Amino acid sequence: MITKARIKDFIVPKLKYGASAAVATSVDYFVFFSVVHLLTVNYTTLAQVLAYSCGLLTNFFLQKSFVFELKRTISKTFQLSVSFSLMGLVISSTLIYLFSQFTFFLEYLFLTKVIVTGIMFLYNFYTKRFAFERKRLDNFRTSTTDKD
Repeated sequence: MITKARIKDFIVPKLKYGASAAVATSVDYFVFFSVVHLLTVNYTTLAQVLAYSCGLLTNFFLQKSFVFELKRTISKTFQLSVSFSLMGLVISSTLIYLFSQFTFFLEYLFLTKVIVTGIMFLYNFYTKRFAFERKRLDNFRTSTTDKD
């Protein structure tokens, strides 16, 4: 049954995550475009790696402080978060590389970054929620344990 409480429980965490992601994304974009504009050669993939790494660290500390409830040790959470982020880095860097093979997207790098950022939002939310709160794993354990 859909209730106001269930809607709130679904939307509020994503809004909090969205706010922390907006700050981290600002850091990411600043670093990305700074590197792209400072270098005279086309290093969009290198710029993406550096920018994503800065955004990753920013996002982790914001998520730890304001978004998720820590249900693991900080060390384990950081390891999982970084692992998921590294997978996200591979995905996003590959997308940046593929898009930048087209003249249009190379000329409009901001649009390219916006598209890739949008694609990565849900991946990042659900993997980080798992890293911090064990949501998926706890639900899976409960349902399989009850049947045994």
